[in-house]
Amino acid sequence: METVRKTAERIRAIKIQGATNIAIAGLKAIRHIDEKDLDKAVRILSRARPNEPLLFNGLNFVKSASVKMSIKDAVDEFISMIKEAKRKAVINCASKIPDKSSIMTHCHSSLVVESIIEAKRIGKKPNVIVTETRPLYQGRITAKELASEGIPVKFIIDSAAMEFMAEVDFFLMGGDVITANNCIMNKIGTAMMAKIAHDYGKKVGAVVELLKIDASKSKRDIKIEQRKASEVWRNAPKKIKIMNPAFDLTPAKFIDFVSTELGNLNAYTLFAVAEKKYPWLTEARKWY
Repeated sequence: METVRKTAERIRAIKIQGATNIAIAGLKAIRHIDEKDLDKAVRILSRARPNEPLLFNGLNFVKSASVKMSIKDAVDEFISMIKEAKRKAVINCASKIPDKSSIMTHCHSSLVVESIIEAKRIGKKPNVIVTETRPLYQGRITAKELASEGIPVKFIIDSAAMEFMAEVDFFLMGGDVITANNCIMNKIGTAMMAKIAHDYGKKVGAVVELLKIDASKSKRDIKIEQRKASEVWRNAPKKIKIMNPAFDLTPAKFIDFVSTELGNLNAYTLFAVAEKKYPWLTEARKWY
C-alpha cells in the first residue's frame, strides 16, 4: 500500500500531471496489489484529485475485470487501451495541423505536444505560442518539450493571450474530462482562450481520448478542484481570500473539432460516440 499512498501524494502535489500520465501511474501502483487491498487502494487513488475520470474509469475497469482476470492483467489491458487511444488521437490531430501553421496552446498536454511533434515528423512545419500557465507554470514543460524537437516556440504570459491571438492560425487544447453534455475540462484559462480564439475567427481544436468521458457529470453539476491558496500567493494577508480553481469547462460551441481515437469529431457528438464505442463507460457505476 505504500506505493499506492506515495503515488496518490505525487498526483495530489502535481508531481505527476496530465490526465494520461496520472491514469497510468495510478494503475501501475495497484498492478501487484493483493485483491483484499484493492478497494482501499482504489479509494486512496481516486481521492487524490477529483477531476481525473481517466484514472477513475481505469480503476473501475480493474475492479470489474478482476472477477474474471488477475489485477495485473486488468491493469495491463486498460493501460494498453489508453496507449492505443492516445496513439490514434495524436495521428488524427496531426492530420488537422496545416503546414507552416502557427498554433497557440495552454498548459501541458502530452497529446497536444505529441500531435505537434507528429505533424513535424510527417513533414509539416508548425510553430507554437505557449502560455506560461500560472500558478504552477506547466507551460514551461510544453515549451521545453517542443523546443527540444526543433519546433519554434514563443513563450508568453497568460494575460497576453489576446494580444498574440491575431498571430495564430488556431488554438489547440488538451482535455482532462469530457462531460456528459460535451464540454471539455482542461486547465483553468483554457475556456477563456478558446473564447478569444472563437471571437477572433480562429479555429479551436482539442485532442482528447474518449476514455476520459465522465458520464455521471455535466457542466452544471461538475465540481471544479480548488487548489491551495499558497500556490498563488505565499503568506498572503489573512483578510484576502485566494481563489485557485484548477480547471474550467469549454463548451462545444467554441470547439471546431476534437481529435480522438475514433477520428476527428464534431464536439457535439462526443458523448454519443463514446457511449457507442465504450458502453461500459456510460453505464451506472460506483464512484469512490
